[in-house]
Amino acid sequence: MAKFVFRSGEDRKFYVGWQGLAHSDNNPVVVLEGESVLGNATTTELKQGKEFKLADGGVLKVQLVRKFLIVEMIEVYLNGQKLKCNEVVITNGVEVE
Repeated sequence: MAKFVFRSGEDRKFYVGWQGLAHSDNNPVVVLEGESVLGNATTTELKQGKEFKLADGGVLKVQLVRKFLIVEMIEVYLNGQKLKCNEVVITNGVEVE
């Protein structure tokens, strides 16, 4: 599983991840806040940007953005503020940093 970790200044942690090597419409992205699953999104939905409502009334937006000719990046926004990716974890039974 590939998992990207995004943190807000409020010490909130959000995860965006998927099984296998790549996300697709058949292998959707899962979005979590801490241990709670907020939902999932297909690649098609991510290209448009998908919003998830948070328990506190806030909105988390996850979007797949093309940065270079063939490179696509996941961007995450909390109430309109872009969050930085602080960590990438790839697991295959064992976590690797």
